[in-house]
Amino acid sequence: MPLKARIDEKAFQKAIQSLCIDEIALLDCSKSTADIWDHLCTLMGKAKNAQNRRACYDAWKNKRFKSQDINNTMLQLQETQQCTNNTANRHDVLEIDDTQRFDMIIPSNVPQQISSGSTINGFTENNDKIKKISIDVQQSNTEAAVRNNLNDVQLEPNEDDTSSNNINNTSVAVSPTSSPLHLFMSPTSSSSVINSPTSNDIDSTAKNSNNVNVVSRLFALAKNALGPTKTTDHTVITDEYKNVLTFLQRQNGDSSTFGCDIDEIQQIEKAKAIVISQNDMDKFKQFREDYLQKKTQKNTTTDTFDDLNTRDKKRNLEWTILLDRYIKQSNDYCVFVYERHHFTNRTNIGNTDRFFMSADAHCKFNLCTCEFHAIISENGRLEVDYSGKIVHKKGECRARPIRGSRREELQQFTMLGATPGALHLQQLKSMSTANKEAGNRNVAGSSRSVIRKISSEANVKLRRDDDLDKSLRELKVEQAKKIFPGEVIPGYLQEISIDPLRLICFTAGGIAAYHHFASSMPLSWDATGGIIINYSKRIFYYELTMSSLQKGGSSFPITAMVSASHGTMDIVHWMNCFIEKYKQVYGFSNQFPKPPIIHCDRALVFLLASIQVFNGDETMDRYIERCWRIIQRTATKRDLEITVVHACLGHFMKNVKRNASKVLGKKQVSLGMWFMALLVNSNTLDEMVIVWRNICIVLLSTNQNDQFKISLSTLSKMADQMNGDPEKTNFVLQGVSVTTKGQISSNMNADNNDDTTHDVGTDEDDPLYIESSFKTLFITIYQQCKDLLKIYDASEWKDLPANPLFSVAYLSRILKLYMPTAPIWSNLLLRNFAQRYGYSLESVISPCSCHFGRTTGVSESQMRVLKEAILSKKIYTRVDEVISKLGETIEAVEIQFADFILIKKTKSRLLPANKQKKIEEPWDKRKKTVKPATGVYTSMKPSINIMAMVNTRLLGRNDDANLDIGQLPLFIRFENAGNTCWFNSIFQMLLASGHIVETIRKFHIIDDDLVPCKVMILSRILNAFISKSINCHADGRKAIINKSFIKDQFGFLRWAGFNVETYKQYCVFDFFQIAIVPMLSFYDIDFQYVLDKSMQCSSCKEIISVTRQTWDCLLVNQSTNEETIDSIMANLFGPVLDMQLCLKCLKNDLHSTSMSILNCPKHLFLRFDPLVTKNRKRPKLTAHVDFAKILSNNVIYTRSYSRYTLQSFIVFNGTDNAGHYMTYARSKQDWYRLNDTNTTLVESSNIFEDQDENYSVMMAHFTRPSELDVFSSALWNVFTNFSPINVSLTPHLSLNDAANYFAKHYLIENNPLNLVVVKFFNCSICKTETFTIARMHEIWEMKKDALHVTYKMNSFMYEEIKCSSCNTSGLTNFVLYHIPRFLLLKTESVDRDCINLIDDIDQIRIRPSDTHLPFDYHAQTFLLVLEEDDVVYLRKTTNGYSSLNKTTGQFVELRDLSIYETGLASRWTIFVYETDEDVFYPSLIDKITFDQSSLAEGMEPDIWTIDTVQDLLPTFTDILKVGPIQIKKDDIKVLLDNDGNINDLIIDAHLFITATKAPFHKRVLALETYTISEIIEKKLKHIKKSWFDYDIILCPINQKRHWYLVIIDLEQNLIIQYDSLPTHDIPRRQNLQHLIHMINIHHFLKTGTDIDFHDSWKLSEPSEDFDLYQNDQHSCGVHLLTQAKAYINREQHKPIPQDELNLYRHQIAEDLLRKAEPISDDSISDVSISHFHI
Repeated sequence: MPLKARIDEKAFQKAIQSLCIDEIALLDCSKSTADIWDHLCTLMGKAKNAQNRRACYDAWKNKRFKSQDINNTMLQLQETQQCTNNTANRHDVLEIDDTQRFDMIIPSNVPQQISSGSTINGFTENNDKIKKISIDVQQSNTEAAVRNNLNDVQLEPNEDDTSSNNINNTSVAVSPTSSPLHLFMSPTSSSSVINSPTSNDIDSTAKNSNNVNVVSRLFALAKNALGPTKTTDHTVITDEYKNVLTFLQRQNGDSSTFGCDIDEIQQIEKAKAIVISQNDMDKFKQFREDYLQKKTQKNTTTDTFDDLNTRDKKRNLEWTILLDRYIKQSNDYCVFVYERHHFTNRTNIGNTDRFFMSADAHCKFNLCTCEFHAIISENGRLEVDYSGKIVHKKGECRARPIRGSRREELQQFTMLGATPGALHLQQLKSMSTANKEAGNRNVAGSSRSVIRKISSEANVKLRRDDDLDKSLRELKVEQAKKIFPGEVIPGYLQEISIDPLRLICFTAGGIAAYHHFASSMPLSWDATGGIIINYSKRIFYYELTMSSLQKGGSSFPITAMVSASHGTMDIVHWMNCFIEKYKQVYGFSNQFPKPPIIHCDRALVFLLASIQVFNGDETMDRYIERCWRIIQRTATKRDLEITVVHACLGHFMKNVKRNASKVLGKKQVSLGMWFMALLVNSNTLDEMVIVWRNICIVLLSTNQNDQFKISLSTLSKMADQMNGDPEKTNFVLQGVSVTTKGQISSNMNADNNDDTTHDVGTDEDDPLYIESSFKTLFITIYQQCKDLLKIYDASEWKDLPANPLFSVAYLSRILKLYMPTAPIWSNLLLRNFAQRYGYSLESVISPCSCHFGRTTGVSESQMRVLKEAILSKKIYTRVDEVISKLGETIEAVEIQFADFILIKKTKSRLLPANKQKKIEEPWDKRKKTVKPATGVYTSMKPSINIMAMVNTRLLGRNDDANLDIGQLPLFIRFENAGNTCWFNSIFQMLLASGHIVETIRKFHIIDDDLVPCKVMILSRILNAFISKSINCHADGRKAIINKSFIKDQFGFLRWAGFNVETYKQYCVFDFFQIAIVPMLSFYDIDFQYVLDKSMQCSSCKEIISVTRQTWDCLLVNQSTNEETIDSIMANLFGPVLDMQLCLKCLKNDLHSTSMSILNCPKHLFLRFDPLVTKNRKRPKLTAHVDFAKILSNNVIYTRSYSRYTLQSFIVFNGTDNAGHYMTYARSKQDWYRLNDTNTTLVESSNIFEDQDENYSVMMAHFTRPSELDVFSSALWNVFTNFSPINVSLTPHLSLNDAANYFAKHYLIENNPLNLVVVKFFNCSICKTETFTIARMHEIWEMKKDALHVTYKMNSFMYEEIKCSSCNTSGLTNFVLYHIPRFLLLKTESVDRDCINLIDDIDQIRIRPSDTHLPFDYHAQTFLLVLEEDDVVYLRKTTNGYSSLNKTTGQFVELRDLSIYETGLASRWTIFVYETDEDVFYPSLIDKITFDQSSLAEGMEPDIWTIDTVQDLLPTFTDILKVGPIQIKKDDIKVLLDNDGNINDLIIDAHLFITATKAPFHKRVLALETYTISEIIEKKLKHIKKSWFDYDIILCPINQKRHWYLVIIDLEQNLIIQYDSLPTHDIPRRQNLQHLIHMINIHHFLKTGTDIDFHDSWKLSEPSEDFDLYQNDQHSCGVHLLTQAKAYINREQHKPIPQDELNLYRHQIAEDLLRKAEPISDDSISDVSISHFHI
């Protein structure tokens, strides 16, 4: 800091040198009035007055001299001696004879000892060979002579010369002495030679010059005694360290010095012929004029030196900066000190080559003897004559002082926010190579501290006086002259108070802006600290801010205050001052405008000040009650004139976070914030009441009951809706998710502190303890919920899972701290609250932007502008510096505000604006930045909603862990058998899936006769690989598949018909399609998806499916931008495709179509195109994908359904014939690279971020990790009335998949879902009769009636079928076979009309066919599909609704549950309707006694039958064929065994023989056993022929391991039932009804009419006179076949004696063997399991 006193620094230093030790000692303890200061004034030639004494006193204190240190140094140097060389060169050495002496004052930081073993300026100890410098210090009376000689040498001041050798091992040792310091230099003492270990390359001239430099440095050290005391650095730098440091300085080479030929420098100078530019010459000429004028003035004036002004006393050295710029063009190595310069005295300066100026300089480096003499001609020609030698010691760095314009330039940089460190680094970056090699630091300055000093000087310039009060008042006057001068209120600083410190600032522009805009614009205010250093009291900057009139503009600071006191009254006083000035401008009769809303942080001082200033001295209690009246629609006119006080979300949530951390666990803090965010975003009190009620239920529930699930799902659903509402979206709702099981996930780090601005006046923990109507209301709801949940404390609910979110303490804290003042921090009074509450006002209260980020809206943004743009991120030492900066920029801020609005208003609207990314500020600013992706595969975590997150945080749920179940213990390693890497990779990909491996292992051995050869081969290969891994793991060996085995498998594959071009890079795709797909289908592995192309009619609003296709893998295309897979799919499925006509309303309008998928399979295989085309980029492969965006709107699912985890993928590098495949597979959370036999663990970051771009992804396998079941069990429960599950259900997370599963597998009797139609088509072209069993099931849309269901069923029934022969389409007739027992109807719960259907629609009616009466369905159960993997079962009761207690299986009443809340809780509501009606009710058929009297007697089997069978049986191999039926030889052996049970193949084959041998030209149809089973179980799938084309139908029935026969005689309209064991418990009547129904169906299809069974048909059973009953447990089949043969042959039915039963068995076997034909085994005889031994 420069001295402010009016004394010359040099004169003061010389005066100090003249004092003796005792006088110097007096300086520390003397007051400013002491005589010693008068003595100093006399020595300096100044008057003895108080002002000069004070100036000397201040100079001594400001310099912080220590007299003791100075005295000790003087005494120490008295004993030293210094010798110089007698042959010193005149040009290089300053000669001083024995009559000359000078005094030196050495500061305390000079090294402590100069004695034996000490060195000066780089002379280090080297054992005993070190030459020492000793200085003889003597008394002399020639001080003045020496001083005068030194003054003759015009040395340049070096205020910044701190570039002493930091790297040199330099020390100066001094011995203590007690006598005054007087230094003599005599010719005798100067004869010593100075030896330096670093001067081996220097000649004698350099050595002599170095002696003078030693003296100069001692003089510099003495002069530094007048500077501040510094701490000595005693660090010893070894030669090794020194070499490293010089290497870092870029001073390379083996020599210890840097040198450059001076002749080359001179040649460069001459070659360049440097000419100074005209602009610089003009400056030189101006310097000359100023110099001559000052010289003339000095010679002519009578004033003393002290009377000259500061500018005249300063030496203008700007010419050195200009000259240096040209000197470095020839010599950029040396750092020159200018000794003297001379201007021409001619008055006329032209443009000739005459002399204009000369300058002399020498290099500052210790060893360097380079100097130059420069001459500048009038025309600008510069001639420089160099002499000496350039030698710089390595590690030594020098720099010229930073002065003049360059110093001011650096000050400007620091004022713009550049830190000294950053500025110094930037200067260092601009150094040339010559600068680095030579140690020249002219560009950057000697050190960073120089830049720091320059920066401090810039701040000091902002002050107007050392006295703060005086400086501020001068500043106020100065601003009044510059800012709005002439206005009623000029300037910026309006009020000054020093104690207490309070400065109020605003301009006439701020008053005008407030007058015109405040009544319609939202205002905000905030405060911040950290701009002024103050160690006693914190000083804050307050600002009242108005947002821009147009979007995107900067905010406007209306008024500001800088204060050290932070109470409510300070803010009120500030605003009163502003109001007073406003009245002065616009008159005291004008009412002060009130803003519609004032935003602030939650600091109590701002809230109270806002209420008091803008709402007429109201208290908090009165304000809250005023808000209550507004919300309750009872407000008065004055109430509606309220200025809304709003606490912004950023600070409010910070306070919530702090309080949540006190009572909640670390993992639950984000949940506590989420609850409050829901309350904040409530627009009405009714909405807030719903949110509060559900929060109470969630936090008060001790277990996970249905009330808890519904409430939590309701909150999550409301959060989703709020996220879709631009008025409600905020960072908390977007960052947290909760499931119905109380599982939390959050991307908000609750552990880190938030880097927010300082809050003022309070820590925001001061609770607002007030009694308000809001508090009463919310306490009442709290108590109601507490009473409601007491029911779940009963013992029947004890088995429910505990509630991990239970926290009465946090709920109580919310109720006490926040709910009484709900209007302050919520949306209740934001936006158009008047319209919401039924008032006629049209004013709209804009919400604060805090809802879209962490900040406190406009004010906090303005605080960032203040600190970063206006104050340049600097902290100032005095408040007047800040006010000065603010005053300098306020005009620019106001102009910027106005410019944006006016320029935007006149901006051309034709030019499209570039789309800018929305600025977002995350809550957690200190969160680590994720490394950006740079490779082919980029890992991105999918965005998931708030409900999906409590899983991993609280309950530890991790669905990805399910992927590890079933995985092989060892990865299979494959040897490459020559271009088989593709084969290795695809099997490694499949076997990496634990689910696929587990499915194959559970399937056991495949019967070769029942599967295609390709599937059998693939299955055996996979089983061999699986066994290999398991066995090798047990033995502790690596699972390696050798080449020979792989070659064998290729042979089997070729034999089975696989033809793959293995040299093509697409061979993986080909093999997957022709081999892997059939194999996966055989194992019933869920991997196919259905692609639906649909259209929505704009007229009838129907969604019509145009086409549906089943795909095996999903093709992922390349995109113009590098995008993730789910994003690419969303873009692909989103755009409009072609246009279609509506097939329902048949209007001529075309409607757009779109694509979606109808299911998400368990496994998803993705195919990628490895070739990147021009301007296209590969997709980013991610660890997780979510396909929710491309799922059809008709799919009802939970969130886990569409989420997939990457299991494995195949990469390829190269081209056809020259490529290589590898597989990356996931195992137990780790990733491995499988490269044939090499298995390597890799980091996931290497896979998804830094993967080599040369390897392209070919295929990827994704798996849905969730194994939860939601809808399979749900449908079972409603279909069976919640009976225990006694079958193995496949888990489903989609209602559509579960419905398909139940419709396909007939898990429950009586057809719960299918509408079944039998269709008949008699082709007129080929005369072929075709029968089709058509089924449909659907999840219908819930509407107010069921007309749409009836219409769609009618349309389905009239759909044409295709001829089985010629493929012609047509329809002759159809008949309704069965209606679904249950109808599933769904609605998205966002539609309140559909929610009301739960109450309104108890019954629906459908009529699928005009030939049938309508069917009535009644409401059975309602399923609420909650937000995350759960459903709630509801049933209507007389008093409301009941829900299922899953523990007891009983429905329990749900109290206080509104239908509106059920809609809010669920994503979908499923309506289950049930009917007890049936399609066909058979009439009673009269029974008759079967008369056998007219029948012939049957023949008994011959005894020779046994021998015949024994002879025929060996002639057959394993299989024999009877008509279309194949029988195994073992089946015949079972038939011949008296204890053998005849199977269905024997029954079907023998009935076939009986039918084909029917006498009397009878047409007999023997139905297969499985066909009869389908009929009686109502699972009919096929009809091959019309029954009415035959005379007799044989129907063998097997139930409960018993056979019996039903014969349908269509000629006689007779049904005959034969049962050899009538006491067996079999539903014979039901079976008979189903057969009668089938008779009627066949009749209707042929004739179009129904049969009157009551009048025209009879039912007959054998007479009781005939004993047809069996006497054992195994002969029922023998009796069936015997009775069928007897009836067809018109023979009497005779009982079978027990002793002849074996004979009858042989008779049946003989019939089969005589009709049978041998069949060759076409199975693979040469491929057995032995071939698969590894």
